[in-house]
Formats: sequence, structure tokens, C-alpha cells
Amino acid sequence: MDNIEREGCAMTLASNQPMNTGTTHAAVVVDTRLSPFCRLRPLSLDAVTIDDAFWAPRRRVNQAVTLIEQYEQLEQTGRLHNLRRAAGQEQGAFEGRFFNDSDVYKWLEAAAWVLSTERDEWLQTRVDDLIALIAAAQDADGYLDTYFTFDRRAARWTNLAAMHELYCAGHLIQGAVAHHRATGAHTLLDVAIRLADHIVATFNPERLQGTPRSRWRWSNWRATPATSATCGRPRSSSTSGGSIRLRSAARSTIRITRPSARNARWSATPSARCTSTPG
Repeated sequence: MDNIEREGCAMTLASNQPMNTGTTHAAVVVDTRLSPFCRLRPLSLDAVTIDDAFWAPRRRVNQAVTLIEQYEQLEQTGRLHNLRRAAGQEQGAFEGRFFNDSDVYKWLEAAAWVLSTERDEWLQTRVDDLIALIAAAQDADGYLDTYFTFDRRAARWTNLAAMHELYCAGHLIQGAVAHHRATGAHTLLDVAIRLADHIVATFNPERLQGTPRSRWRWSNWRATPATSATCGRPRSSSTSGGSIRLRSAARSTIRITRPSARNARWSATPSARCTSTPG
């Protein structure tokens, strides 16, 4: 990268301010400020300038190309239709795989981190509109998974081994924490809190019965303590700890019948089943 390119990159990154200009919010990736145990405190993202030949150009491509293309894919593959359908804004059948909601939440997380340091009206508008759509799609009791919104309502939480409900929930929670930390907004975080409260009420540590393959993956394990740390709500961490303990115990107490066909696990009604007892 020559001097002109490096200088242009430096000007682009150094001149950026957080989207919530005029507030005291400091955008941080990992927030330890509410922890009584951590000695290190985070550095605000707008206090850092990235000007190099590797990361700076890729960050620019991510904002100018990747996020736009990904958003178009969310639209073209029916993922946004599923949310509009759940919100009562569109008719038709559910489109795509049962775990499609998670890709919407992953996109929101990526977009939020861009907005923590970049002014982008196109991106900000779509993030705000998408969060409003997600909130409209959420049930009154906090449940949120567009695959189970209507005709599959009775099957909720009955197949944790394959149907990715906790997986999608974890990505929503993680995306909401990222959005709050990056922008200071509570809009998506409020949705995540309602969903987390629903999960706590449905699966508390004493009554939860799951499976060692419940699709509650590493990103999801991080999401629940992050929600607790962000909101000061110990219930989320308690549920996470209870789930971890149960996951370990389940290895010796729950037997899973694996699907015989290689691709059966991706079907809408997989043969691998588990038992869950909502509280």
C-alpha cells in the first residue's frame, strides 16, 4: 500500500466518531466495567485508529461491499420474509432452513460493530428497521423463532438436539449485546432480555432436561453471561451455569438415536430426538 493509500485510510478511520455523537457512551467489545473481579477495563473503540496494509482495507470492504451483499442475501433467501411473516406483515410459508433466523442476528452483530466507529446512514437505517421487525415478530411471552411461530407452535422446545432454537436464541442475545455495546441503544437488547427471561422461565436449572448436542454452542455460552454482565441480571448467568451442568450430566443419562441417513439431521423433522420438560 503506497503512502497515498495509507494516508487515505488513516483519514477515513481517524475521523470516525461513534453513531451516538453527543452522548457519553463508550463503544467496547468486551465490557468488564460492571464486574467486581476484573482489574482491566476496556478501551473505547473510537479511541483506536487502525491504519495498516492488512486490516484497514478489509474493514472498508466489509462496510462497502460485504454487509450490503449479505443483506441482499437475507432478503433473497426469505430470511427477512420469515420475520415479516411472524410479525403479521406478509403471508406465505416459512422459507429455507429452520435455523435461518440465526443469519439475521449474525448480520446485525457485524453491522453493529461497523456502526460503532463509522457513519453510515444506509447501514444505520437497515439496522434500525430490522430491529423493529424482530421486535414485532417476538411473541408476547418473549419466545422468538420464526420457524415455530404459527403451525409448529406445539413443537417448541421438543427437539433441542436438532432444531436450533437455543442456537438461534444465543445468536440473537449475542448480537443484541454487541449492538448495545457498540451503539449504546437498548432496542435489540430489550428483545434479547425478553427472550432470555422466557428461556429462564421455561428451562430453569432444576427442571431443564436437554442433550449434549442441544445446539447451544460456544457463541451461545458466551451470550448468557454477556447478557448478565451488560444488564446486571444474574438470572442469565444462572441459567447458563445450569445448562452447562446439565449438558455434562446428559452425556451419561440421555441416549440419542442418530439418524441413519447422512442428511436426515437437516430435515424439518429429524429422527434424532431428545426430551425436554418446560417449566
